[in-house]
Amino acid sequence: QSCPGRVQRGCTIAGEFLCFPCVVAGAVLRASVVRSDYNSWMNSSRLRLPLFITGILILALVLWRQWQLAHWQESGAPARAAPRRLAPRFELADQHRKIVKFERFLGRQRVVLLFLDPDVALEDDPLLQRLRECFDVISGAGIKVVAVTTASPFAINQAVEKMGGEIPFPVLADISPTPPDLQVHRMWGRIEDTVAKPLPGLFLVARDGTIPVDQAGRPMPVEDETAALGALCQGEWPR
Repeated sequence: QSCPGRVQRGCTIAGEFLCFPCVVAGAVLRASVVRSDYNSWMNSSRLRLPLFITGILILALVLWRQWQLAHWQESGAPARAAPRRLAPRFELADQHRKIVKFERFLGRQRVVLLFLDPDVALEDDPLLQRLRECFDVISGAGIKVVAVTTASPFAINQAVEKMGGEIPFPVLADISPTPPDLQVHRMWGRIEDTVAKPLPGLFLVARDGTIPVDQAGRPMPVEDETAALGALCQGEWPR
C-alpha cells in the first residue's frame, strides 16, 4: 500500500518494524527444527507461549499500521508554503512631507507594512493604535513599521493632533496629482477591482525583501491580523 510523499519514510520504517516479529518467529522455527523433528516441534509446549505472544504482536502491529495509514490518508499531504517574490518597491511622502523610499528597508530588516482602512478615521484605527502602542517593543526587535493611507499629509497631521501624540513610524500618503491614483495600493493588490475601492491589509516582509504571493503573483496579506499583532507586540516575528 502506497503512502503520501512526505510520510514514505515513516511507512518504510513501520514495515521494517512489522517484520521484526516475523524474523524472531522464523529464528525460533529454524532453531527448533535443528534440535528436533517437525512433529516434536509441533508438540513442544515450551514453544506454544512464545509463538502465541509473537502472533498477538504481529496482529497488534498490523492493526496499528492500518490505522496509521488511514490517518495519513485522511489528513492528506501537508499544505505547501506560498511562493515568494520580491516586495514591490515604491516611494511616497510621509506625515512630515518627506519622501520615503520603501526599498531602503528591504534586505536590511524585517518590515511590517500596514494599509489602513479608508473607512475608519486614522485616530480610530485599531491596528494603527496597536502598532503605535507596541512600537518600542517592535522596534527593539529590529522590525520596521510602515503604514500607508489614502489620506493626505495634512489629514494625517490632523489625526495625530486628535490622538494627542506622534506616530513614531512613517505614515505614507498614497495620493498622486496625476492618474492613476492609489498607485501603491494597486501594486500591492489593495484595490477592489469592480469598484476601485482601496482595501486594508497587513503584510510581513522578510529580511530578504520577499513576501508571500498567490498563484496569480499578487501579494498576500496576513490572514489573522490579531495573532500577528500579538506576536509583534511581544517582540516576535509572526509565523
